Amino acid sequence: MTSIPAECPLTNTEILALCKEFTSITNTDTDLSMIILQQNQWNLEHAVNAYLDLVIDKSKSSINKLDDQYPTSSVTYFLF
Repeated sequence: MTSIPAECPLTNTEILALCKEFTSITNTDTDLSMIILQQNQWNLEHAVNAYLDLVIDKSKSSINKLDDQYPTSSVTYFLF
């Protein structure tokens, strides 16, 4: 588990509660939740939004790779 930084204004109990809530919302692990929460100054809403933005960006990147691999112009459509 990631260590709790000394400069954090929250108690260990508060941090663990935030991590638990973050992991339940995002279905991630405690280490990732602590990292993202710390990067977002322990603001749960900001941390969840940042995580979801990363997931969406990754999905878009995957879709773009598929588009590059299989360009629409090379697809033959069949009408039945």
